[in-house]
Amino acid sequence: MRGLWPFVARASELGRVRSASLRGNGLVVAGPAGVGKTRLVTEALDGIAGRPVVQVFGTNAGAAIPLGAYAHMLPARFPVGGWGNLLRWAADAVAPSPTLLHVDDAHLLDATSAALVHHLVVHGRATAVVTVRSGEPSPDSIMALWKNDLIPRLELAPLSAEETRLLLSRALGGQVALWTARRLHAAALGNILFLRELVLAGQEQGCLRRSPQGVWQWQGELRVSSRLRELIEARLGGVGDAEREVLEFVALGEPLDADILSGLVPRPAVDRAEAGQFITTGWQEDRLVARLAHPLYGDAVRSAMGPFRTRSLVRRLAQAVQAAGMRRRGDLVRVAVWQLDGERAADPALLIQACQAAWAAWDLDLAIRLGRAALDAGGGATVAATLGSLLLFTGQGREAEAVLVRTRELIASDEELVAHHVVRAWNLIFGLGREAEAFQVLAVAEGATTVPALLQHILSMRAGFHMYAGRLREAEQDLDRARELGELETWLTGMMNALSAWILVLRGRLGEGLALAAGTLSGSETWREKTPFVEHVLEDAICLAHLFAGSLDAAEAVATERLALDGPRPGPRATSSGVLGMVHRLRGQVQDALRWCGDSAECWDSIPLVTTAPCRGEFAIVAALAGDLEAARRVFPGDEESAPLLSFTGVGFLLPLARTWMTALAGDTQGAIARALAAADDAERHGLHSWQVFALHDVVRLGAATRVAGRLAGLADLVEGELVVLCARHAAARTGKALEEVSADFERLGMILYAAEAAAQASLAHAAEGRERHARALAGRAYDLASRCQGAHTPALAHLSAPRLTASEWEIARLAAAGLTNRQIAGRRVISIRTVSSHLNRVYHKLGVSDRTGLARRLNTLSPHQAGPWTGTGSGDGGRFDQTAT
Repeated sequence: MRGLWPFVARASELGRVRSASLRGNGLVVAGPAGVGKTRLVTEALDGIAGRPVVQVFGTNAGAAIPLGAYAHMLPARFPVGGWGNLLRWAADAVAPSPTLLHVDDAHLLDATSAALVHHLVVHGRATAVVTVRSGEPSPDSIMALWKNDLIPRLELAPLSAEETRLLLSRALGGQVALWTARRLHAAALGNILFLRELVLAGQEQGCLRRSPQGVWQWQGELRVSSRLRELIEARLGGVGDAEREVLEFVALGEPLDADILSGLVPRPAVDRAEAGQFITTGWQEDRLVARLAHPLYGDAVRSAMGPFRTRSLVRRLAQAVQAAGMRRRGDLVRVAVWQLDGERAADPALLIQACQAAWAAWDLDLAIRLGRAALDAGGGATVAATLGSLLLFTGQGREAEAVLVRTRELIASDEELVAHHVVRAWNLIFGLGREAEAFQVLAVAEGATTVPALLQHILSMRAGFHMYAGRLREAEQDLDRARELGELETWLTGMMNALSAWILVLRGRLGEGLALAAGTLSGSETWREKTPFVEHVLEDAICLAHLFAGSLDAAEAVATERLALDGPRPGPRATSSGVLGMVHRLRGQVQDALRWCGDSAECWDSIPLVTTAPCRGEFAIVAALAGDLEAARRVFPGDEESAPLLSFTGVGFLLPLARTWMTALAGDTQGAIARALAAADDAERHGLHSWQVFALHDVVRLGAATRVAGRLAGLADLVEGELVVLCARHAAARTGKALEEVSADFERLGMILYAAEAAAQASLAHAAEGRERHARALAGRAYDLASRCQGAHTPALAHLSAPRLTASEWEIARLAAAGLTNRQIAGRRVISIRTVSSHLNRVYHKLGVSDRTGLARRLNTLSPHQAGPWTGTGSGDGGRFDQTAT
């Protein structure tokens, strides 16, 4: 890690530098500090053979010495007889013949050195590749290079977020989790030097490490190392006292209203800080705000402040924003935090409101801090319930239970009792896996009140318990009872609609579930502040509905949009990444799916274990399909306490499906069929018709279609969407032609792995029917499709192999596919037309095609002399075309 980092991206920029160096007068490469200008030029010039490169470096120290940058190239003695023409003398020494000149940090050159660069370019004595820092003043002679069109200027942009992630993955030697890469990209802001120092510090401090799933992820706060702090302080070293105070206020309060900042410090100091590019200003909504010019400046500035200084400034910030009326979004939270940082007694009511606002913004760590402070300030049982919810949602179930038990004596009303007991029950079941005790706590709450609104709250929570456990009938009964008690409060409507949407989707009524979830989301302003997690539940229901319907593009769009949102949001990130893993798995893109599942795993330690169940199940399925049984096993926690938290059928149904494919990968296809049938039976008992489709179709994929054909046909009447109909057709297909049609329809839906498996089964069916050419054609089609599945291992694909062509057959096939006639091929190969025809007949027979069009399609998936079995594992009997298995 301490060596040179890999060079990534920048392909077009690299080509432009090389082109300008070989065929032009040169190029000016401009960009912010640390963006990679020097590395780009070095990589480009290193790739140019046969041209020596003269390197010149601008430095702050050398800027005071005329021609100081060229000291290593100029003669040790002055010219005899005086200077004469100084520039010509220096030019003869530096570039006695046409030279490729690399000038780094040309904005730091002294005037004479800069004039020499200009002289060499103007008189054609050098091709100059020059780097300058954007926003910094450059000597006139350097500016003239691009202003007078002597050489073009290339503005080098910082690496994008995706390019940063690629760089990190190459540097660390493995996948870097999505949110980790985003955090590091946002912190470094394109400065690769800063990025490298952050990574080194993270490794040294143990914050950046590989997860059990093999993914690099950052846990905890981003911290600036002493080395990085020194680099930043060097940039800030010339700041005066007044400007330093500006930076301090902005570091503590950004984004900070410009009017408030001007009221805290003299306006000229603000102007100087902006002119020096230490802060930036811009419009946010309808106000002008100030931010530090780089995110990492804040840590360096805050670290240099003592605790007394910090307390003094945050108190002044809080007073200033309060005096302005706290009219802006986020002011409430910031003032509460400043009051805490200023160690001044905070208003409990303010802390409670700020805690709820932070939760609504999904800043859960901050919400927990504010909730603790509100409780310590005398916030009461309602605050304890809020804090307990936050601790539960961040996977801290034990601490949530401790808080809730400790604060029972604070309960002062029926409302507080219900709120407190409901949260405790949720934590007992989803945080600690103590389901029986959770229902007892709810029963106590239900027996303590007759108020309809409070009873509705209790019933809706109990419905949630039942829904997560897969007891849909009981969940529906509790929801119906709650609605019968009268009109619902708006915040409770959102929660109950979310549960109803999930139930509809799990039962297979996908259209109704989608409509209810989408409609409830559109009215989120009525419930979001009090129950922000409901938004997450509704979005999950929408994604699942699209997946169950076979609408992979729609599911991908929803999940991708959720991931694009700023902020930590570990729950939505985990499930959205898991959804994208499932989307890519169903498309047959197994390695892409594995990467998305790795991104999901980054969040598992930050959310309740129960909510990781679908993500863990998807990860295990994908790992099994990728041939990594050990990785699939690592998904399942080994401790006994975790088992109850991963046994909720309603949300964890992918876990038994994962065990199906882990068993298949281990070589026990019949055992895998038994597991899939057991999972289907469990889904049927619970009314989880949508999941039942997947379990039964796994049986079809494993080669026992006749055992489930009738059940899938029945589900086609219960579950909406094209996917269930196609799965039922797959199970009912009895001929090669029928299976061939199923394969084509799976491909049309974008489900390439399913299409490959159906084509492989069609090949065997055609062979059993004596249709050898069709069998070969479908075997070739299956191989083509399987080759798009990134190495997927399933029993249905185990018998596939690439057709073996001789070198002569391959060459003749390639020419025929390119459109040449037999006569033209014979002339080119110097063989007879009859020999060409004989070779082509053998090729058509081996590949299962009948004309040149089909030949061209088949050759696109093969390479010369390609042969051998598909790299599946297991017994291979899952590919058998089975009409009689019982």
